[in-house]
Formats: sequence, C-alpha cells, structure tokens
Amino acid sequence: MKLNRWDRLGVAVFAALGMVVLAFVFACAVAPEFGARTGAAFARLVQDHDALRAALAVACLALAVFICSRAWGLIRGRDEENGAEPIDLAAGESGSVMMSPSAMETIVRQAVSPIEGVARVGVRLAGGADALNVALEMSVKPGTKIPDLARTVRGSVRQTLDELTGVNAAAVTLTIVDIAPGAAVQIPDKKG
Repeated sequence: MKLNRWDRLGVAVFAALGMVVLAFVFACAVAPEFGARTGAAFARLVQDHDALRAALAVACLALAVFICSRAWGLIRGRDEENGAEPIDLAAGESGSVMMSPSAMETIVRQAVSPIEGVARVGVRLAGGADALNVALEMSVKPGTKIPDLARTVRGSVRQTLDELTGVNAAAVTLTIVDIAPGAAVQIPDKKG
C-alpha cells in the first residue's frame, strides 16, 4: 500500500503518541514510584503486583517493537505484505512507475501456473528492476520431466517479465518441494 505524505505524517504522529503512552506505562510498571510521583492512579494500582508489572513491561516492549517496525515500513512506503520496497520500473523527468513486489509476484505466478506439469508455485523476489532474482518453490505433477519443465519455466518467467514490466530476470531459481498427489510416477524403461 502506497501512502501519500499526509497519510505517512498521520502514521508517524500516531506512532509517536502510542510510543509516549507505552513509555509511561513501561515506566510505571518498572518503577512504580515514578508513577506515584506523577499522581497516576495506574501506578498505584500496579504498585503491589510484581507479576502484573513484569507482564506490562514485557507487553510494552513487544508493542513498541511492533509499532516501530510497522510504522517505519508504512512511513517509508514499503509493501505491506512482505516489507519489500516497491520496484522502480521507469523513472524520468515526467514521473516514475513503481510496482509492488506482490504485484510482480502475481505476474510471475501467472506466467508459471499454466505450464504443463506445474501443480503449485510460490514466488520470492530479490533485487530490483535492473537485475531481479526470482526464486520459485514448486510442486509438480507426477511424471513431469524436471529439466524440460525448468527450461520452460525460466523462459516463460523471463519473457513475461520483460514484455509486461521491462524487468530483466537475472536469475530464475527453481526448487521442487513436492510431487503433487495423483497418479503413480511412471519410470521409463531403459533398455540398452
């Protein structure tokens, strides 16, 4: 998800406010005398409960890490699903064209799925528009000739990415993770 600058500012402000509240709760949990000095009823409530104070301290730290990581990604404009930067397809004087990694993964999946022998495919991307590395984890149908499938898949991925996005697939790596359930594998009879 791409946020405009006002959305990013809103995320930053609310993250900062959340961090202030978490810092206060953390300070009250770790040092109840701090909260008592500020007159906070919350600090007096947790003052005699060591287990509750420890749980609050851990929860505050976990929430702080979560808020910082999510807010930082949204502020910088990272892809929400996997935290990856959008891929810059074209930049020039009149503007730029960006594509989220999840959209690029969809294009790769659509290039591979109709190929005979492919049962399921998972896609991971690394790199950028100048040299994109595509890693595929595939489940294939029984009896599929893997070397032929690999050539077909690599060619299809490279051609589709080039035609639809202008991106060069520097490497297309296949990992066969499973043979899909189905008919028994037929082993060719080798006669010398």
